[in-house]
Amino acid sequence: MDYKRTNIAHSMTFMYVAFAHLTDGEVSKSEWESIGTKVWGWLKTFKIDVNGDGDLNGDDVVSLLSDCVVPFYDSLNFDEKIEEFCNVQALLASQSWWDDEMSSLMLKDMKELAMADGNFAEGEEKWLEIMAKGFGVPVPA
Repeated sequence: MDYKRTNIAHSMTFMYVAFAHLTDGEVSKSEWESIGTKVWGWLKTFKIDVNGDGDLNGDDVVSLLSDCVVPFYDSLNFDEKIEEFCNVQALLASQSWWDDEMSSLMLKDMKELAMADGNFAEGEEKWLEIMAKGFGVPVPA
C-alpha cells in the first residue's frame, strides 16, 4: 500500500510516528502501543477499513503502520520528515471539517504519546507548542 498524503488515515498516522520519533530520536515500545491505540481510535471514528477486508479491526492498524506509513517514513531524510509533518498539519487544518476541537484532540493525543514512555522531554514540549500555534489552539494542560 502506497502512502498518500491526502488519505486521512495515512497522514494522521504519519504525524503520530513522526512526533514520537523526531522529538527524541527513538520510538519506545510504549510509544508504539500508544500510536496503535490512537490510530485505532481515528480509524473507528472515520470508519476506515484500511486493508479492505470488510472488517474494521486491529489488522487495519498493523497494515497501516507496517505496510504503509513506517516504510514511507523510513524512506525520508530528516528534513523531508519535518517537511511532510508540516504539510500534513497544514492539510488537516485546511479541511472544512477540521475544527478547533479536532485540533485540540490531536494535541491531547500527542501529549499523551509524549508521556507514554514516562518522560515528557523538552523537545516534545516544543513540538506541541509549534503544533498548537499551527492549529491556532492552546497547548493542552
